[in-house]
Amino acid sequence: MQLNKLIAVKTTLAKSINLDRDKSAKELLESYVLTSTAMQNIQNIINSQKGSNTNKAWSLIGSYGSGKSSFALYLSHLLSNPKATLGKLACKKLRIENANVATNISKHLKGSNGYCEVLITGSPDSLITVFLKTLKQASLIILQYQI
Repeated sequence: MQLNKLIAVKTTLAKSINLDRDKSAKELLESYVLTSTAMQNIQNIINSQKGSNTNKAWSLIGSYGSGKSSFALYLSHLLSNPKATLGKLACKKLRIENANVATNISKHLKGSNGYCEVLITGSPDSLITVFLKTLKQASLIILQYQI
């Protein structure tokens, strides 16, 4: 018997994530697995919003294929507009893993349109150029919601 008849790999998990290309891919969000490391990172973000914690910046370090971009994509949806389809899906996935953390995120985002998503993918251009270009695009999206 051939191995491909016994084992099937989801095609959504077989390729690397590109934040620009995949930011609207619902199937990637649906297939994302919240690991204990991802849950700890989310908890750290929640804690950073409390007045007593002064740590507001982190590094996400890992080898190629370890899930850094997948986590960034998931987090961008979790902290985006809570009324948007992908925002709801990200929160639902979190609620299954940890209802308390999901409730804290929901409370934090209540009455807002979520955070501005500025997703940057590595390129040969300078970081500041890419950042400003992406920030401009994100600002235009936010302005559409407010008009």
